[in-house]
Amino acid sequence: MEEHSLNSSYREKLIEHLFIGELLKLSWIKKDYSVEVSKPEVDNSGYDLIIEANGFLRHVQLKTAFVGAETSRQNIHVSLAKKQSGCVVWIYFNQDTLELGPFLFFGGQPGDPLPDISSFETAKHTKGDSSGLKKERSNVRVVKKREFEEYSTVKDIYKALFTYEAGLTMTLEDLGKKLHEMYFESDEGESVAMIHLFGVKYAKEIANLGVSKIDIAKAAGINESYGTEISKGVKLARYVRVK
Repeated sequence: MEEHSLNSSYREKLIEHLFIGELLKLSWIKKDYSVEVSKPEVDNSGYDLIIEANGFLRHVQLKTAFVGAETSRQNIHVSLAKKQSGCVVWIYFNQDTLELGPFLFFGGQPGDPLPDISSFETAKHTKGDSSGLKKERSNVRVVKKREFEEYSTVKDIYKALFTYEAGLTMTLEDLGKKLHEMYFESDEGESVAMIHLFGVKYAKEIANLGVSKIDIAKAAGINESYGTEISKGVKLARYVRVK
C-alpha cells in the first residue's frame, strides 16, 4: 500500500506506540502494573526503548515489517551488546488493521546480554559513493531471520522479555521448527552446513530432551537421513561454539 511507503516514519512511530500500549495493557490485566518505558535522548547505541518489568531492564531495538513482507535480515548495531539485556524485537503487523503479531525476538534471557554478533556479516551502506562503491558500516552487523525466535502473541513476547526461566527446555516440536527454519531459509549450497550449525547450537537441548536425531529430522520435515548430519553437529559442539 502506497501510504506505508509515503508515511513510513509516521507508521514506525505508530507501531512503537501500539507495542508499548499492548505491553502496558498486559501488565494491567496481570495486575502487576510494573512496566516502565523510557526513550534515549541520543540514539547512538542502536536501541529505541528502555523497558523495565518484573525487576528486569531491557534495552530494546524495534524493527517492523508488514505480514507477508520478504525481509530476511536486519541490521543491528554492535553497541547494543554493551547495553543491559540488549535485544531486538521485530514486529509484524497487518497492513489494513495494524494488528500486531507475530513477533520475532533476538536476545538472551532477561539479565543476559545480547548474543555475540561480532563475527556476523558486516552491513554496507545502501547508497554507493561517487564511484558506486557501497562502503561497510563497521559498527553494524547483519542478523538473518533464522537467528530470531518467533512468538505469536504479545503475552508470549512479554514472557520472553521479562520472565527468566531456569533450566529452560525445548520440545521436539520446538527443535523441529527451528531446524526447519535454518534448513529452508539457508543460502544456496549451505543447507547441510545449517544442519551442522543446528546441532552445535542446540546440542544441550537435544541431549536434555533425549530424542533421536532421526525424530528431529522428521519433525523438521526433512529427510530422516539428515539425522546423521545432526549428530555431526552435536559432536562438533564439544569443540566449537557459535559466535
